[in-house]
Amino acid sequence: MRLIPEGDDCRLFQIEDVLSTDLAQEISTVDWTNFSWVPVEGQERTARRRLRIETELQNKVMDCIQNSLPAINDNIGTSFTMADTNWWLDGPGYKIGIHTDGHLKSAMQLYWFGVNENYGTVFYNYNHVNHVRHTFKFKQNTGYLMINTLNPDGSQPLMWHGMLNAVPDNAFRLTTYTILR
Repeated sequence: MRLIPEGDDCRLFQIEDVLSTDLAQEISTVDWTNFSWVPVEGQERTARRRLRIETELQNKVMDCIQNSLPAINDNIGTSFTMADTNWWLDGPGYKIGIHTDGHLKSAMQLYWFGVNENYGTVFYNYNHVNHVRHTFKFKQNTGYLMINTLNPDGSQPLMWHGMLNAVPDNAFRLTTYTILR
């Protein structure tokens, strides 16, 4: 696993190779469109679905992510002990405008299956499309880790991000979204 800082404030990292090559390859062999699902809270009117998965593969992925926390903590000076992972399937037309995640502590989104590299998350310095901070390419077994904790003075940093490219017809985007505590 590699963590690459994106910027000087140590709050945003590109993360690569979280899972073994074999486990990442196994993800690409599953028919993700056949799982039952529920809407993602706060995104009920979008084409984003939280998959209900109870398989050995899901358990292996969740265990791997949980077991990666000590290495993440050692690399970036955090103290995460819990990883709550969900699978998201974004269908045709899905996009999400520039937003922050409010008081959500920290999160890691990993990319598994998509149309091409142009469907990753883009982070912005401000709530404006012309102020790009970093564009994460959508490549399997990569993604981002966002530290969204309060500053020492108690202020809340604004981690503006979005995915403005709509998923095309007859396609989908599969990611895992992990809340880190």
